[in-house]
Amino acid sequence: MLKTKKYHGVVIPAVTPFTQGGEIDQGAIERMINLFVDAESFPFILGTTGESSSMTLEMKSKFVQMVSKCVDGRKTLYVGIADNCLENSILAGKTFHNLGADAFVAHAPYYYPLNEEHLFLYFETLAEKLPGPLIIYNIPSTTHISLSIELVEKLSKHHNIKGLKDSERSLERIKVLSERFSGNKDFSLLSGWTVQSNFTLNSGFDGIVPSTGNAIPKLFHNLYLATQTDPGAAQELQKIINPIADIHQKDKILSQAIPALKIMMHTKGLCSPFVMPPLVRCTQLEEEQIKDELDRLQIDQYT
Repeated sequence: MLKTKKYHGVVIPAVTPFTQGGEIDQGAIERMINLFVDAESFPFILGTTGESSSMTLEMKSKFVQMVSKCVDGRKTLYVGIADNCLENSILAGKTFHNLGADAFVAHAPYYYPLNEEHLFLYFETLAEKLPGPLIIYNIPSTTHISLSIELVEKLSKHHNIKGLKDSERSLERIKVLSERFSGNKDFSLLSGWTVQSNFTLNSGFDGIVPSTGNAIPKLFHNLYLATQTDPGAAQELQKIINPIADIHQKDKILSQAIPALKIMMHTKGLCSPFVMPPLVRCTQLEEEQIKDELDRLQIDQYT
């Protein structure tokens, strides 16, 4: 039986498509969003993969408006509002809500060292002041903070906190989170660990947030369905996905992985390869290597 929690399925942490001049690329938005929707996936914009920390509020607002118009109510639209300044996050939430955002995603502020009390009060205050539901985001690779399971449990009791997107690389943590929350119909678990998508879904998570899904969303949707109907097929799909994910992730830090992902998408005609500073576009040699790997894996068959 398919999972029925409100926040579930394949949520694509979308790249933000830029022109060479650093403007938002309207045509690319339409190609990307339609690809995601056709694959029965949900767009999540202005997250880590979306280079949100490199964009002004004005650019973000323009992007949200463009994406919302393209989505046109067909799917839940998740929008990131993370910021080191609480008031900036609240303002972003109110602004993006008026532009069509359905749910907000925010990780912890990461400049100051924070204890459990700091984190609880921060997310509680944010949730109270947002005009829509909040998904808390655990991503220690960028925040250098791991949201403890005890903290997540306390926050899950808040009426406006509806789930957790967890990108921490720990199989044991996945198991414990599943034990604690899989039975909570009002709190969803979403995993951002692409190469463990099958494992997290089988463990009891409600959805996955795979960055590689920008290029092959249908393959992830098929995996999501298979985990609930055909475990053997799901395992085989994960074996197909992992070498594709390796193209932009293996042996790369995040600031290299995002430009590489955009090359993968550029090769498929989805968006241009341009990124915002401080990120840097892939070199010509890197682009050629990525294209060779895509050809070797025959990625076009999975579109």
